[in-house]
Amino acid sequence: MSLRMRTFPVLAALLMAAGQPLRAQPPGMYVYEVAPLFYRDKGVPRGVLYEMMLDLRSRAGHAGPVIAVPLRRELVLLNGAPGSVGTLARSPLLENQYRWLCKLWEDRIMLVASEATDVGIATVEEARALRLGVVMGSPSEELARALGFTRMEPAVSSAANAGKLARGRIDVWMVAQSIAEHEQRQLGAATLRLRLGAVLQPVHVYLAGGRAMDDATAAKWENACAAMQKDGTQARILQQYGY
Repeated sequence: MSLRMRTFPVLAALLMAAGQPLRAQPPGMYVYEVAPLFYRDKGVPRGVLYEMMLDLRSRAGHAGPVIAVPLRRELVLLNGAPGSVGTLARSPLLENQYRWLCKLWEDRIMLVASEATDVGIATVEEARALRLGVVMGSPSEELARALGFTRMEPAVSSAANAGKLARGRIDVWMVAQSIAEHEQRQLGAATLRLRLGAVLQPVHVYLAGGRAMDDATAAKWENACAAMQKDGTQARILQQYGY
């Protein structure tokens, strides 16, 4: 069985919760709360997916705000109020739980280390015995367990892992490449220079809705996505953030 087909127990439990009915509420728009997808710059919301969601909101005529939430919460909210949409990484485990409307972003989970070290990160076999940083409860933590890493040191955020890597408190970090590079920029090259290692798993982030979303609502969002892509807005947002 491939890594992409593995069933992660944490996500499985969350999907059970996602299937439970919530109190009646208006449809929401949600973005995964992790930089560079969403972050705050001097209190102002920013982020590559946040900007795309703002554009889609305008095109689709959605009245509410774009709300940044942790992944666990988003999994539940999207199957709450009918018509809600959010940004989710598509995977076999989630495939039948949500309605996938359009692809917004591509990334990859990989191993990274500091240039100041010479630890082996070209393969999982080389890195398996190293002190590994992951975000607590994240897909990377579950993937690390599936790959047999035993010296995991979970942190509460990607920023915390970047700091630990810079200070030599972990040897290697399992993370999406864009997140690692964002945290490197935040710390500055004098503090942390990253060395990229093995690519472990692709990440495809979609605009997604709940599994009960009706066809008319789905078509509205799909048309908004198509228009954003056709007129070059999506490409301009990616370029604005250096992608």
